[in-house]
Amino acid sequence: MRATGFIVDVDGHRYLVTARHNVFPTQVNIPNPRTGGSYLRYNADFQANILDVYFPHGGDWSHHRIQLSNLPPHKIITTPESDLLAVQLPQNIEIHDATSFTPEDIQTDVEPNESLVAYGYGQNSLPDESIDYTVSEYPYEIKTPQELTLSAVPLPADGFDSISNVIGTAIDEESSSAYLYNGLSGSPVLGDGLVGIYTSSSEFPEEVGNANPSLVGTTRVDYVSSNLISTALRL
Repeated sequence: MRATGFIVDVDGHRYLVTARHNVFPTQVNIPNPRTGGSYLRYNADFQANILDVYFPHGGDWSHHRIQLSNLPPHKIITTPESDLLAVQLPQNIEIHDATSFTPEDIQTDVEPNESLVAYGYGQNSLPDESIDYTVSEYPYEIKTPQELTLSAVPLPADGFDSISNVIGTAIDEESSSAYLYNGLSGSPVLGDGLVGIYTSSSEFPEEVGNANPSLVGTTRVDYVSSNLISTALRL
């Protein structure tokens, strides 16, 4: 599994934050309070015990290997139903030039149609999957990160408060083939601050496009809300 993550610093404790499905089996099923069906639903069965993490360091990369089974359980914070994972990094790991978010950067309120950006390493930024993976060679194949420009989707006011505390939705109006998003899972979603964690993309259902033709040809992007990040990390 190849994916993106970012750092959140809470009182000197640094957490590697990403989407849970990059590391652990995940079942997301967020109910739609209006229809009784699912607002967002997907499953992943990937399982990892070792994380190879690469931090930018000048014009190079710094590699750290984290064995999850060696970490105390309280240092792995996760909510499988909403696809969030935060791993507290050992104090001896240097993050070098990686951006570190703090509680002051958290943005919990997103305005309707607000411009957002998901910033991370998608398919066009990562080494070709045909290349054999080695720690020594892999970072030299990493390319410039991608910026996914989004527009926030307002959720209906009636009955959707519980969803807005867990998930946010946006539109990619310049969508490409879905495979280009591979690797962006776990990327920070940014507005005026840290809005959330990119988790998935999908086409809008046909009935939604029929009701709102402006959504035809666009891509729905869902992200874990920063409200949930704040709750999980007790900010």
